[in-house]
Amino acid sequence: MNHRIKVQKDGKAFFTFQDILPKEGKLDLLIVGKVPAPTSVRLGHYFQGRQGKAMWNKLTEYGILKLRTDYHDDSLLNNNIGITDIVKEPREAGNEPSIFEYQEGKERILRIIDKYNPKVIFFVYKPVLENCVPFLSKIEYGFNDHLSKYFYGSKVFLYPMSGVRTVTTNVIESKMQELKIVLEK
Repeated sequence: MNHRIKVQKDGKAFFTFQDILPKEGKLDLLIVGKVPAPTSVRLGHYFQGRQGKAMWNKLTEYGILKLRTDYHDDSLLNNNIGITDIVKEPREAGNEPSIFEYQEGKERILRIIDKYNPKVIFFVYKPVLENCVPFLSKIEYGFNDHLSKYFYGSKVFLYPMSGVRTVTTNVIESKMQELKIVLEK
């Protein structure tokens, strides 16, 4: 299945991803990315770059996402997982969204959280979470229980992405194990 759609915003047309969300019900996990990468949009599937594929592999390795097709995002709803981006207009890495775009996206994300009441919100990138909580909030990789109050009580998890200076293999393994345990409850 291809998740690419064409949208029009401010007189500009572009291809992006449709959110992958159920028609109704609660989610176990809501994945929140920053912006779709142009390469991924061309392929029609979320997170097709090196780091994105590594994230999918970790979710699969820990049994959080059980694959039913060749593309991870095609299996999300079968695992009670949804996905969205805080900003929907694709851009290359390093091209950060503006404060206005983050604010606009945050409001949309909060509406999704309110509707689907996910057990865990899985932020892929630290800047996305930083722009969704009050300035100077302490943010760690893994669970940030003190931030749940900003997300209607859903647990907040920051993915420990490899390649970040402070993220070691041990950090990734321990945080992903914690996520697995919480989702199994």
